Amino acid sequence: MRPLQVPTSCQSGVVDKQLACCPSGIVDASGACCPAGASLDAAGACCAGSKVDACGVCGGKGKFVDTAGACCATLLDADGQCCASGAVDECGVCNGMGTSCAIDMSLQLTVSPELVYGDAVQVRGGWGRSRGCWLVV
Repeated sequence: MRPLQVPTSCQSGVVDKQLACCPSGIVDASGACCPAGASLDAAGACCAGSKVDACGVCGGKGKFVDTAGACCATLLDADGQCCASGAVDECGVCNGMGTSCAIDMSLQLTVSPELVYGDAVQVRGGWGRSRGCWLVV
């Protein structure tokens, strides 16, 4: 079998199924030359005049492919799943109410030196351990 000969006059260096020069340099899955400015969709078809979305659909609205492999036109939640409603709260929960966020808190107390005795701190109603973190105020 002879190797395919691309005519030297073919600037793109790509030929279609009839061995004609394809000026765009893009040939679809059927072997037809796509028009200039086109791209290929996920099925290998020419997509002219529109953009191919994140899911490979010509002129589609897909923005993401989620962790399950589903096409998503809205937003992803914190787990990478498509949130069909597009309502993701500040915690990353689809249709959440913002109440499931982890809270990182730090507390710093200043205790008067006369209230400290060993590892205990005098608090209202008695004594509490300062290093064991069971102060009752």
